[in-house]
Amino acid sequence: IRYFLPEGTTRASLLITNLEGRQLKRIDIDQRGEGTLTLQASALPAGMYLYTLLVDGEILETRRMVLTSGN
Repeated sequence: IRYFLPEGTTRASLLITNLEGRQLKRIDIDQRGEGTLTLQASALPAGMYLYTLLVDGEILETRRMVLTSGN
């Protein structure tokens, strides 16, 4: 997952939720500027999820992702 955080950002996290809105995972982001995160999808069953970039307590962006079974 690619992201961009301005230098003045004090707190940033990526939230992974299911479609019902239940938070499944929270990843704190320390790197500012452009960056990427790689999720270990094997910890989640196949399905559709949302990931949200939370910056200084505000939602910056939410996108959908679909995980498929590797079988």
